[in-house]
Amino acid sequence: MIMRRTFFHLELLDNLICQSSNASVGLPPGLDYIPGNMFLGAVAHKLYSGLQEKAFEVFHSGRVRFGDALPLTPDGQPALPMPLCLHGKKHSTAIKDEHDRLIVSQLHNARVGADEREPWQPLRQGFLTLNGEWLQPKQSITMKTAIDSKTGRAFEGHIFGYHGLMAGQRFWTSLEADDTVEAALFEQVVTSLEGRLRLGNSRNAEFGGVHMTRAPDPRHPLFPSGEVVGCRELTLWLVADLMALDPIGMPTLAPLPQWLGLPGGRMVPEKSFLRHRVYAPFNGTRAHEDPERSCIKAGGIIHFELDHPLAANHVSLLDRGLGVHLEAGLGRVIANPPLLLQQPITFYPTPPPFPPVKVVEPTGDHPLIQWMQKRVDGSEQRVEGARLADTMRPWLGSLYQNARRLNGIPDTTPVGPGASQWSGVMTLARMAKDDTTLMEGLFGGKGTGKGREAAGLCSERAGGQGWMDETSLAGKVTTFRDAFKELCENGQARARRVFVVALARRAVDVAKEQNR
Repeated sequence: MIMRRTFFHLELLDNLICQSSNASVGLPPGLDYIPGNMFLGAVAHKLYSGLQEKAFEVFHSGRVRFGDALPLTPDGQPALPMPLCLHGKKHSTAIKDEHDRLIVSQLHNARVGADEREPWQPLRQGFLTLNGEWLQPKQSITMKTAIDSKTGRAFEGHIFGYHGLMAGQRFWTSLEADDTVEAALFEQVVTSLEGRLRLGNSRNAEFGGVHMTRAPDPRHPLFPSGEVVGCRELTLWLVADLMALDPIGMPTLAPLPQWLGLPGGRMVPEKSFLRHRVYAPFNGTRAHEDPERSCIKAGGIIHFELDHPLAANHVSLLDRGLGVHLEAGLGRVIANPPLLLQQPITFYPTPPPFPPVKVVEPTGDHPLIQWMQKRVDGSEQRVEGARLADTMRPWLGSLYQNARRLNGIPDTTPVGPGASQWSGVMTLARMAKDDTTLMEGLFGGKGTGKGREAAGLCSERAGGQGWMDETSLAGKVTTFRDAFKELCENGQARARRVFVVALARRAVDVAKEQNR
């Protein structure tokens, strides 16, 4: 059977809430992937009413299948759920190298057989690429409080939380359809998936924004299956949850191959590695949970011994998926995966089928870059100004002490500018738009007429008492005003305003200490 298949890569624009259950007590753990059921729901919201009689074919029949979204590496390598048969050395701190690639010597494929020479434990968590990278998506926890509808304020003692996938991560997924689905209908579904979508819980609030991009068709299968036709043993690597039913329609966690449409036979427990989960997906349109699903979890390994060899028609069945709820991405498998049929495990490099993360080179003429550069420069100037002001604190103290010695002023009599004068300097420096405005505001203009300099803040006429008090500096008689003016003119022009602010802040403390 020839299938229609389209791949997508997507980026999380916001944190995405993917809960593993609908439990409302405690903090339910979150999923580390995006279920295909979410994409089905997003498309159904757009197309369901317009498709009319074709809605069943797209959303219920299993002839169109929305796959789970699984992680991508930064260079575009897709990953699959970690196979449960892959074990690592217990208590080892060198399972992977600095590039997050698993070290083959630290691994054991338990499907091939037990190894009692070393203590082993299943890796279980995360995802695996064909070149051996071990990916573990980053998750977040968001705490919220319920709002009392009567008061409009926080409800006392009603706190809840969300587990979610962190924004900025990339995933890949695929949309598949049988060849009996019209090409135009399939393209309509593909188009509805492209662009921006909102998925998951609280998607109408601040969560769930994603951007999906259609990827070029890969030249080779992403995860090729091994030889199947003629085999009487079959190993399945579940790359999505599998929900299987027994002959009377009840969910089973130990399926026989004939219940999945394969030849009769039995499951071999010694070579199978299974975990399961039970959940009920929430249907937003009906505002209620759908029927409960008992599934074998993705990453599981099922080994069958068959009574008859597999035929060519079984290849298309395995490629299409096994079990029920195929439309929601369940039942996807890789048959006889070459990676898991060997010991030791051998990883092999493959060209990435998806584009890598784009690294945008900054351009200096962009307004945003210029604004950010100003913010960085301003932060650096504040640090430099504070450092210089700290070195000048002894200098400020010496001005007050020398003024008392020079003029014979007792400690009980104030001298020099007080704390309020220095506060005025600090305010003026903060408000000045440039250095010229600052210097004119402090000391007046130059060459603009008689008495113009007296208009500066650091003068007796402007009400700044103490600025014209005499003191000595380096053996020469001067005033507080002239000493301060010389310091400002000789300081670093790049950080002059922030330096004056920092110096005035310290001078306020010095003035209070010297004029008690």
